Amino acid sequence: MRNKLLIISPLEEERAAIKEILSPDKWTALEAANSGEALSVVKSEGEGVTAVIFAVAADEIDFFTFAKDAARYAASAKIPAMVIADKDSVELKRMAFDFGICDVMIKPIAADILRQRIKNITDASRSREALGNIIRLQKREFHRYKQPILDGLRSMMEYNNLESGRHIKRMQLFTQTLLEEVVRRYPEYGIDDNHILMIAEAASLHDIGKSAVPETILNKPGPLTAQEFDIMKTHAQQGYEILENLNKNAENCDRLFMRYAMDICLYHHERWDGRGYPKGLTGDTIPIHAQTVGLVDCYDALTNDRIYRKAISHGDACTMIIDGKCGAFSPRLLACFKNVKNTFLELSEAYSDNPSAASTAEPPVYGLRPAVKREMAQEAKLFDDRGCDNGAASNFIGVNRYLDDANLTLIYTGCGFFDLFKYTKEEIASRFHNHYLEMIYPPDRQRLLSS
Repeated sequence: MRNKLLIISPLEEERAAIKEILSPDKWTALEAANSGEALSVVKSEGEGVTAVIFAVAADEIDFFTFAKDAARYAASAKIPAMVIADKDSVELKRMAFDFGICDVMIKPIAADILRQRIKNITDASRSREALGNIIRLQKREFHRYKQPILDGLRSMMEYNNLESGRHIKRMQLFTQTLLEEVVRRYPEYGIDDNHILMIAEAASLHDIGKSAVPETILNKPGPLTAQEFDIMKTHAQQGYEILENLNKNAENCDRLFMRYAMDICLYHHERWDGRGYPKGLTGDTIPIHAQTVGLVDCYDALTNDRIYRKAISHGDACTMIIDGKCGAFSPRLLACFKNVKNTFLELSEAYSDNPSAASTAEPPVYGLRPAVKREMAQEAKLFDDRGCDNGAASNFIGVNRYLDDANLTLIYTGCGFFDLFKYTKEEIASRFHNHYLEMIYPPDRQRLLSS
């Protein structure tokens, strides 16, 4: 465990006094007379420094000139720090907290209180670090256990002709695109990037409940009778119950992901004016993620062939949705949809159920290019070092499919790929936009592509 304390003061006697006060707690004291020395000590010690104490004069100008660089570095390195000042000053405290300082003490100092407050900030820091490690472990375990469950559910849907693989992909990409616009325009919904990716993945399960609907109804080429439509509408509740049972019985399910997936199953046919089903909810009592998937599902159903009718054009589909012909949607959601409808067209064409009929063909899909596979296994570097074993060529078997486009956009990656690069699926999407080339150190990219 780290047990080193850095004391920063221009006065040697002050450093000695603080060191003496803390000696009963068996700290290894490191000293620095100024910010430059402090930076050198912290950088040379790496993760060995547990906490930093700045002893400064009364005013904020002194703190700014004396300590700003070291304080900022300590905050960025997640090293807890405190300030001991000669006199109380609101501006000094404000500036210190802006720089990431955890605590401010005013002289005279009571020895026992100083020791306790140092213990408090270091304990809090260690707790945050431990919690972060637990969350990272749980996240890794979740992805390990979640993916087989999702793959199994999706495979069941495809096997039973409930959804095509391309429909599932479109639902994910449409949902992500629309939600990103919702978050950009209306941050009050409180959805962050990680939630967007989670919701987009959950969207692929929106019609899992159709597995409980008779095939004679699902595959009927003509209009449904009122009785048949009532049976069809049960798929929303059935999907919710399937996932609810899975959520109760699967030990390693991510509860937030399952909450999103259950909401989407149950509420994606609800409408803004209360004329949807199964609950007849109105307005924002319908979760925004379910509202989003509901609009996305309408667009995809309109622009692709169904057993009971042919697809209509992108423009006609947009007009129907905006004019309320598919039920009423939130005015906010429609405003966002108008802003991204051109992106919907591009995605619809790229992932069409009938690529030969699309006006823009999807780029060919391949496995990893031999030259990239060979070279990356030997030499290419990532942007930052996350423990990647660049010699583990066999792990590249995990890269199964990508688009032969300008960025080598990843379509499907196996577990070996994640194990090799130490990024989760969500991190690859958010940080590298699923672009394989963005993961390669820039000077290496052109060489790899031309080899």
